[in-house]
Amino acid sequence: MHKDKILNDRLVECQMTAEDIIDYVRSYICLNSEDAIIVYISLFDGLGNRNSDIDVYVLSSEEKQQKTLMARISKAVCDIEFWTFESMERAVASARTMKDPVTLKLLQRIERGVCIYGDSECYKMLIKNLSGIDFNKLICEYFVSIAGGEYDDAVKMVKNRNYMAALSCARRGIDNLIAAFNAKNGFANLNLKWSSTILINHDGFGNAEIMSGYVKYQIYSHITEASISREVEEMLDYISDGLTKVALD
Repeated sequence: MHKDKILNDRLVECQMTAEDIIDYVRSYICLNSEDAIIVYISLFDGLGNRNSDIDVYVLSSEEKQQKTLMARISKAVCDIEFWTFESMERAVASARTMKDPVTLKLLQRIERGVCIYGDSECYKMLIKNLSGIDFNKLICEYFVSIAGGEYDDAVKMVKNRNYMAALSCARRGIDNLIAAFNAKNGFANLNLKWSSTILINHDGFGNAEIMSGYVKYQIYSHITEASISREVEEMLDYISDGLTKVALD
C-alpha cells in the first residue's frame, strides 16, 4: 500500500487531517516556502498500532526557537521536532562513520516519511542525499557491535560463575542479534521493541535455526537454578552462530 494512503487512513482514524498538523505547527512558528514538514508513522514499516504516536519533523533554513513539542491533535499524540536543513546535512555527512543510533533513527524516519508541506530545493537535496545512505547496512553493523559486546560480557560473567548476570547479558545480546539479522534482511529498525515482531512477521526470513532459537530462548524459556549454566552456554552458542550468519550470509 502506498505511504500516502497509509498516512491518510491513519489520520482519518485519528479524526484529523494533514492540514491540522500544519496549522498546529503554524501556531508556533511562521512557515515559509523553504520549510518542510515530514510525517512518519510506524505503519509505514508494517508496525505500530492505533495507540502509536505520530512523529512530525519540521525542517527550516533558519534556526527556530522552538525545538520540540508534544501535542495532542484530535485523537493523536504528535511528537514534533524542529531542525534546520544545515543540521540535517551535517548529520548525513557523519552518518556513515559515527553510526550514532539517535542520528540514524532521525535520518531514517525523515527518509521514510511523507512530506505534507513544502517542496523546496533544500528538501529535494536532503532526500537525494538520504537516498544514498544504506540504512540497513549501517544499522546492522550497529546492532552487531552491541550484540558482540553483550556476548563478550556474558562470557566474562560465565567464567566467574555469575550466571544471573551472564543471563541478562545473553538476553540483551540476542535482542540485538535479532535486530541486526532483521536489518541484514532489509528490515532495519532502531527500536528494539519491534525486533521480535519483525522477525516473527517474516517467519525468521526463512532461517529456521534463527527463528526456533529465538522462540526457545527469549519467549518460551524455562530456566531453573539447576539449568541456568547450561541454558546460558546454549544462548551464547546461539549468539555466536547468529553473528557468524549475519557476517557471512
